[in-house]
Amino acid sequence: MEYKRCSSCIPGLGALTGPACYQATRCLSLQAEAQPVSMPGEAKSYHPKIQKIVDDIANLTLVEAADLNELLQKTLNIKDAPMMAMGMSASGDGKKEVASKEEEEVDQFAAAATYTVHLNGYDPPKKITIVKEIRKLIEGLNIAQARQFVEELPQPIKGNLSKDDAEKLKNELEALGAQCTIE
Repeated sequence: MEYKRCSSCIPGLGALTGPACYQATRCLSLQAEAQPVSMPGEAKSYHPKIQKIVDDIANLTLVEAADLNELLQKTLNIKDAPMMAMGMSASGDGKKEVASKEEEEVDQFAAAATYTVHLNGYDPPKKITIVKEIRKLIEGLNIAQARQFVEELPQPIKGNLSKDDAEKLKNELEALGAQCTIE
């Protein structure tokens, strides 16, 4: 049986559309159209509007997804959550304040000592090898996305690297025929 919003959650609707409201969280919006509520163990069905958004996001390139993330953070005023160090618990104890001060000092030092490798160009005959290497370096790229990434120059390849790691990556890419810079 399908359960839909009921009059106990939305006053003034009249008779119940199911024996009782199954999920009160689905009943909070007065403006939304009635959506079937899935029972535990059943596959959830999503509104076509939501499905279209998911499909559009799935087709974005890595760079477009990063831009979308940035725009959503600005639009919705979302701050980046600080990363919790391994071994630290989420509970509040006296050590948390000391650890956060130490992390701030480490972050300031790390920010000054991190480098980003940028791809600025490549030798056209060696494009295929560079595309394959970029695909290995950037997680989640398929071959078409890696090709598009290489064609849209300049591009940051990897960030937050130590100077030694940045130099090593730059030398590896230059040996394949890429022109890179470190910033």
